[in-house]
Amino acid sequence: MTHVPLSRPPVDDEIKRAVLAAIDSRQYVLGPECRKLEAELASDTGVKHAVLTSSGTAALWLTLRALGVKAGDEILVPSHTAFPTIEAICFADATPVFVDVDEWYGLDMADAAAKVTPRTVGVVPVQLIQAIPYVLTVGLLAGFVGRTPAPHAIGVPYAKER
Repeated sequence: MTHVPLSRPPVDDEIKRAVLAAIDSRQYVLGPECRKLEAELASDTGVKHAVLTSSGTAALWLTLRALGVKAGDEILVPSHTAFPTIEAICFADATPVFVDVDEWYGLDMADAAAKVTPRTVGVVPVQLIQAIPYVLTVGLLAGFVGRTPAPHAIGVPYAKER
């Protein structure tokens, strides 16, 4: 059997120095290297602040809380997703509402529109291969802003967004 690695991230001298600096500081969480990365991410993406979290689930939960999601609120989410997406919604005391997916595994627009209720406050379309316009369309249909988690695409602009 041949082993096929999932990825081979490059490790150059700059990365090695950063790792050693974190180890030497004895602050592996919220230490100086984390603060530097947050500042760099904020600057590079054109926002005031960037906040590192321990996981994508924690980041999504924090985003939902920051947006004011509360008990009784509904969040549309594709039926084809991993459990951490649902876990974050539930942990924010909201209710996930599963939307069918299209042939590209993005949100099916007709099903999404049909599932919007007065309690629908958002959509978390897991970005596999769907396009951002899906998110914007669902948000406009429901009268709210759609947010898309794309931790694998940090800093990648949509159209002329940046």
